[in-house]
Amino acid sequence: MKYRELQSRNQGFLFNNIEDWVSEDNPVRLIDLLIDKLYQSDPDKFSVNKPTSNDATGRKAYPPYLFAKLYLYGYLNRINSSRRLEAECSRNIEVMWLMNNERPDFKTISNYRKDNGDAIRWCSRSFKTFLRDTGYIKNEKVAYDGCKIKASTAKEGYTLKGVTRRMSNLEKDLETYLSLLEKTDGEEDLAEEAIQRESRLMERISSLEKQLHSLEEYKRKMEAESRTSYFPNDPEAILLKGRYGSYPGYNLQAGMDAANHMVVSAEVTTSSNDWNELSTNVESTGKEVGSVPEVVLADKGYANIQEIEAVQSQEGVSEVIVPLQESERQKKDRLNHLHFTYDKDTDTVICPKGKVMELKQSNYVNRHGSHSRRYAARKVHCNNCSLKEVCNGSSKNGRNYYISHNSFLESYKEKSKTKEFKNQAAERKNIIEHLFGTFRMWMGKIPLLLKGRQKVQTEIDIYATAYNLKRLLNLEPVTVTLEKLKDYNFA
Repeated sequence: MKYRELQSRNQGFLFNNIEDWVSEDNPVRLIDLLIDKLYQSDPDKFSVNKPTSNDATGRKAYPPYLFAKLYLYGYLNRINSSRRLEAECSRNIEVMWLMNNERPDFKTISNYRKDNGDAIRWCSRSFKTFLRDTGYIKNEKVAYDGCKIKASTAKEGYTLKGVTRRMSNLEKDLETYLSLLEKTDGEEDLAEEAIQRESRLMERISSLEKQLHSLEEYKRKMEAESRTSYFPNDPEAILLKGRYGSYPGYNLQAGMDAANHMVVSAEVTTSSNDWNELSTNVESTGKEVGSVPEVVLADKGYANIQEIEAVQSQEGVSEVIVPLQESERQKKDRLNHLHFTYDKDTDTVICPKGKVMELKQSNYVNRHGSHSRRYAARKVHCNNCSLKEVCNGSSKNGRNYYISHNSFLESYKEKSKTKEFKNQAAERKNIIEHLFGTFRMWMGKIPLLLKGRQKVQTEIDIYATAYNLKRLLNLEPVTVTLEKLKDYNFA
């Protein structure tokens, strides 16, 4: 069998200049033009990278916009490590073109991401402005969701309960060793063996006192910040519960525009759940793209009626679609097709069998502090009812039904039963869920490389910009987008 003859490695160079290395429709040209335009519009927004030498006659620093280009290219192509980016500068033709054949070391690359979070956030926000002004982001309908991301720290940390228990045990051990030391101090003319034993006791007591001091410091920090956990390597990370157990991390809150599935907001929070985050998300969208969305979509994790009402009352928001969470009783009634009807004229509730349930308590307060009106059926009606087994169970009293004092909640419940509401709620998954799957794929086994909420936010800003850039490349040819970007004024 004959094989093709390989070309000689001693032949002439492939291109005459660096510009010939990259084709006119290569996506890397979009990254290059975007950052160049941003730098030209406001050079002061880009923080100056730390010089490599303190000597005035030493080597000059790299232009800071080079690193913005490098990181955007890297995250877009699943290369987020500064050491791997350093290697790409020497072997990747696209990166060599993008960096004008400059080859900074990994430490310089890493320092830019670590020290210039404000510049990176400004680039991310400016790109969203371009997407909005060119019609890629319409901000008519936005879906929100949260995602838990593991922090860049060891899983082992401290909990308030664990620290308190450990301190109690250490104090007991300390008392034991102190009593032994006191006995040794009472002996006269100690033998060599006794002297060594006393020395070991002193060392052990000193070690216990240091441990107690450290634990007291951790406990003080947790109590001061009203926290239940503490991780020394990343003090701002919180303990999150996931599918495979608990771990330190952050809660990423993201919003995605429904028109072209572009990210309009991505905020790193230290909230353990999404319960109080809806209004914050909407405010973040307003800051990022200049206005709040007309229609807000979210899942049951955001079903805080106070938050929903606050967002609904905002100027510019026409509709909020958040399915409400069901109690066990409500779920059982739905599965058994039990429908209760409120009669406003008589202020009574009609049960599934048509019996009247009268008002028994006008201001009932449940264990969560919610106020409602309690309606009860007659005991004789419930005990003789064919639906007793599924409706009232083994209770010997009449069935209770509760209506909230919050008129907005009651009207929202009725609204959530409509077909249009349910269709829009189902649409949310198709809009937002893809984002988190893509982020996890890009992040890989080690999700985050930086520590602290602000620095983690910097990483997320790069991921969000890269995601929007990827969506843009899928929507239109690079040459078309380049023409739009050339004519756009970021000032």
